[in-house]
Amino acid sequence: MTTASPTVQSALETMTKADRQLRKRNARARRWSAIYLGACIFALIGLILLFGTVLNNMFGVVVKTYAVPPSQLSPNQALENLSEAELGAILSDYFSKQNRGIQRARVLVRDNLLGKNIDPARLSGEPISSLFAGRDYPPEVAELKFSELTVPQLIQLLESSISQSQLYQMVVKDVLQPRIPQSWTLLEGIFNWNRIETEAQAKYPGEAIMWHSWFSWAFVSSELTSDPSTTGLRMAIVGTVYILILTVLISIPLGIGAAIYLEEYAKHSRFTALLETVIRNLAGVPSIIYGMLGLALFVRALGDDAGITNGRVFGITDTNGRTILSASLTMSLLILPVIIINSQEAIRAVPASLREASYGIGATRWQTVWRTVLPAGLPGILTGVILSLARAVGETAPLLVVGGLTFLTVDPNSIFSKFSVIPIQIFSWTSEPNPQFKNVAAAAIITLLGILLTLNAAAIILRQRYSKKLRGA
Repeated sequence: MTTASPTVQSALETMTKADRQLRKRNARARRWSAIYLGACIFALIGLILLFGTVLNNMFGVVVKTYAVPPSQLSPNQALENLSEAELGAILSDYFSKQNRGIQRARVLVRDNLLGKNIDPARLSGEPISSLFAGRDYPPEVAELKFSELTVPQLIQLLESSISQSQLYQMVVKDVLQPRIPQSWTLLEGIFNWNRIETEAQAKYPGEAIMWHSWFSWAFVSSELTSDPSTTGLRMAIVGTVYILILTVLISIPLGIGAAIYLEEYAKHSRFTALLETVIRNLAGVPSIIYGMLGLALFVRALGDDAGITNGRVFGITDTNGRTILSASLTMSLLILPVIIINSQEAIRAVPASLREASYGIGATRWQTVWRTVLPAGLPGILTGVILSLARAVGETAPLLVVGGLTFLTVDPNSIFSKFSVIPIQIFSWTSEPNPQFKNVAAAAIITLLGILLTLNAAAIILRQRYSKKLRGA
């Protein structure tokens, strides 16, 4: 029997050892792959449960009651199909019979045609021809004051200036006055319909039981009320859009400009290294801290004291420092470190050969940055900016600290207006004791998710568009 030589024996032992190590590495890789797969499945299950819970609360079964039944107002035709004149006649007849009906009619005309912020002196002193300049109005009321108009004349102003759908919504809200005294979730409606029907008929005999979506165009476009069946999200959406636009105008130039300076102009020294470390640490600071900073700096120092963020230096005297401008400055500080870091990474990823080629044909440093580096790094910059704005849209704590309101009945109309945003409204509704506000909050969550998905889709579209340009496609 032959014995392997020492060299062959050593080679066999080395191969056996390497084979054992390879098997260990493969086993370790399989374990980590299983862990990663499990984490993805767990996250997916959590996401499905989240969406399922929201959708379960957003749809369901309700009992709907009316102060005045629709069939009593229009027995032969559906209310939504009536003309402007017929809907106006319903409003005129209803308000004429109410003790304070004329006050409500005046409020409707003021809010829908003149604006809630109109100067009361104009409202009481100017004739209709001046108040409604550029609008349609009956000639016989031209010289009358607003306070002299009767209910039919007020309703005539509405008929001549707003659409049939708006008049219908007024009839629904002011005359029909729908209420939802009880509701059930989607799953309860699917699996317990007989029990719900029995319970509803016992408590509310003769009332309609129907499937209902808490999310609708009326919910998105209506003003905030204290009743979950009629409340809307319009003020919060307007405030969110205002703050988002102003935050973009403030944070993007500052963030991208800082990134360009740090990457293209600043010398690499201890100071710049320290500065970058500070910026990265600021990106991890809790948002409530930025809210406290915004309260001290923008609301009190620049607002109540200096009169800048409250508009006092511009002649506005009916606000304090808790304005859209203060909120936007605070949110800009919150997302600025993230924008700087993402922009730096995108600029740093641009190949040095592109810069050298630009310098080689005689371009200056700024021309190189503006015409070569920025276009090449733009996809990454845009992705970071949009994701940062998506974070800002979902923040609640800093905006509450700087003065976000949980109940606002007037649309913001300038950067010095009071404000509310969608996350604050969701927080407010989930804190209400009435369980139906949970359904309304679910509809608001879907609205917020729609805005976030729109922002992310915009990021993907812009990134793909500029990537194609860079590839010459």
